[in-house]
Parts: sequence; structure tokens; C-alpha cells
Amino acid sequence: MTTLQLLKEAQDLPLEEKALLADSLLRSLSPSDPALEAQWIAEVRRRSAALDAGMTSTISLEEWRQKVQARFPR
Repeated sequence: MTTLQLLKEAQDLPLEEKALLADSLLRSLSPSDPALEAQWIAEVRRRSAALDAGMTSTISLEEWRQKVQARFPR
């Protein structure tokens, strides 16, 4: 099977299977570093705890885009 044939078949997959395939391919490009992964897990837990404790808040994606565009105009 050629790469183009494989790509065509992958594009016909259901969304969840495409996401799984894409994630797997991306991970294969840069294998994870267990130490770095542990640091990210700790950071996610820290941020989640801060959110749960009311020490921080979230903004919508649209709000974030507006802030980024205001800070970095084209």
C-alpha cells in the first residue's frame, strides 16, 4: 500500500478513529520523555487544583483569541 492510498483510507475513517491515528502518528514523531511527561502531569494537577480552589479562572477560546490578536497585531 502506498502512502497516498493509506492517506485516502485514513481520511475516510470516523472522526474518533482519525483523532486516534493522528495522535499516534504525532507521538511517534517525537517519543515522550518520561521525566517531561511527569512534569506536565504535575503542572496539570497544579492548575486543576488552583481552578477548583477558585484561585484562577478560565476564559473562552474567543476571548483568548481577541487578547492574543490585540497583543500581537498583524
